[in-house]
Amino acid sequence: VNFAGRIVERGTRDPVAGAQLVVEGRDVISGEDGRFELTDVPEGTWPVTVIANDYEKYVITETFTPGKRTEVTYFIRKKLY
Repeated sequence: VNFAGRIVERGTRDPVAGAQLVVEGRDVISGEDGRFELTDVPEGTWPVTVIANDYEKYVITETFTPGKRTEVTYFIRKKLY
């Protein structure tokens, strides 16, 4: 596992379950606690996209270094209707 973290709601910090995280052709769905893990994300700088129902699409760029685990927390914004 070289990329792991948590997806939470901006403002409340509640975990966001069922969010899809996509990076360089790989994807994962966050668990009930908002956590996710990915293995073998290739080295380099890649856009990371988070998509979840009722939340705005979130895109950020991360740099992945060989032999280093990237650990993040993403705060995504609830859609306003």
